[in-house]
Amino acid sequence: IDGNPSIELLPPYTLSLKPESLDGSTQADKEASFDQRLSQEARYCFNLNSERLLRIRLFEVAPQDYRLTLNVHHIISDGWSLGLIVKELSHAYSQLSGAKGIELPPLSIQYGDYAHWLRNEAQNQENQQGLSFWLDNLKGSVPLELPADYPRRAGGKFKSLSAEICLDEEMTSQLNRVASTNNASLFMVLLAGLNLLMARLTGQHDFCIGAPVANRPNQDCEQLIGMFMNTVVFRMQVGGDENFITQLQRVKQTTLDAYAHQDVPFERIVDGLGIERDTTRTPIFQIFVNMLNFPFHDLEMAGVGIEVCE
Repeated sequence: IDGNPSIELLPPYTLSLKPESLDGSTQADKEASFDQRLSQEARYCFNLNSERLLRIRLFEVAPQDYRLTLNVHHIISDGWSLGLIVKELSHAYSQLSGAKGIELPPLSIQYGDYAHWLRNEAQNQENQQGLSFWLDNLKGSVPLELPADYPRRAGGKFKSLSAEICLDEEMTSQLNRVASTNNASLFMVLLAGLNLLMARLTGQHDFCIGAPVANRPNQDCEQLIGMFMNTVVFRMQVGGDENFITQLQRVKQTTLDAYAHQDVPFERIVDGLGIERDTTRTPIFQIFVNMLNFPFHDLEMAGVGIEVCE
């Protein structure tokens, strides 16, 4: 309104969910058709101006096999929220199957309350001190130059591939033992190993790595569905002859310091550092480490066998 952002609260609405048939006459054809629909859904572009940012579809693969897809825009949800959605979906289905109305526990706050609190926090002295920590910590940092086969393209082309590596149970147990012995977390152990690898590959011994944080400052926020996630930056220092345990202790202190100041929005840090935006790369860091360990509730529905597909 008059050039300023404003909030428009949309009224509740009822979603009509009808099973969609899939192409093909055999089970294999229908599975292939479902995979194609799922891929299309994953690439769907939401219209932020006129469209609700939650899409739900139900596909009939076989007479007793239905697939439910939920496509939620990141601007209204995060990884933690997905666990809440699954929990509430299970609860609602159980109540409806018992011929009851849906009753969810009341929320003590709404997302608007959190947004108001966040705006106020940006002005208080403690938050300003947090911003000063980041500006001092990241001053003079140099982007990590990853070795590549081809020069970086100009312009915003983000087509990419992925590689999957599976750590077996024995390796995972060994990593957990290293973490426990050194009073560290598994994330810290993995991050220390990544640092040593990056230092060897690039020849750089001072670089930054980004990571997401849930950023839910109190228990009231833990029950809200919304976009709370923030990004923290770890400025990593790797000595030329440093062994793994020494690097792990350094990583432990670096991450704890970063988490202590995680409530400062990443965009404020970028603006404070005066970094010129470049659509071909992320500001400050070129590696983002995401360890998915947020709570995810089991999906249970009375009389229905459930399997979560990824």
